[in-house]
Amino acid sequence: MERLMTVDDVARYLRLNREVVLRKARKGEIPAVKVGTRTYRFYGKQLDQWLKAKSTVKQEASIYSSGVKGRASRKDRSPVVKETATRAEAEKAATSKKQQQLAVLAEARRLQARMEKRLGKPLPSSAGEIRALREERARRGS
Repeated sequence: MERLMTVDDVARYLRLNREVVLRKARKGEIPAVKVGTRTYRFYGKQLDQWLKAKSTVKQEASIYSSGVKGRASRKDRSPVVKETATRAEAEKAATSKKQQQLAVLAEARRLQARMEKRLGKPLPSSAGEIRALREERARRGS
C-alpha cells in the first residue's frame, strides 16, 4: 500500500507554502483525503497525475521537411516547414478566438434586445452632464 504524504511533505514536493497547500486541499483543487476533522493526507500518484493534468507545457510534434510528423533532432527540422506549421496554428487559433468573440458579442446583443423588450429602452448615460456640472462648479469655486 502506498504511503500517504502529509501537508508538509506535499508543500516540500510542490515547493509551495504549507498554508497554500491546505487552502487548495480545502477548496478541492488538490486531490486530498480528509482524515479526521482537520487533517489532510495525499497520495503521491494522485498528485503526479494532477500535476500532469495541470501542466501548461505541451509536447510539440516536430515536423520533418517531408511533412511527416514525429520527433526529430534540431538539425533534422526544416525551419521553413516549422515556421509554416506554427503560422498556420497561430492563424487557426486567432480565427477560433475571433469566432468566439463574435459569438459572445452576438449573445450580448440578443440579451440587450430581450432586456429592451421586457423593460423598455435604457436611460441615456448622464456621465457627460455630470462632468460638465463638475467642471462648472470647479470654475465657480476658483
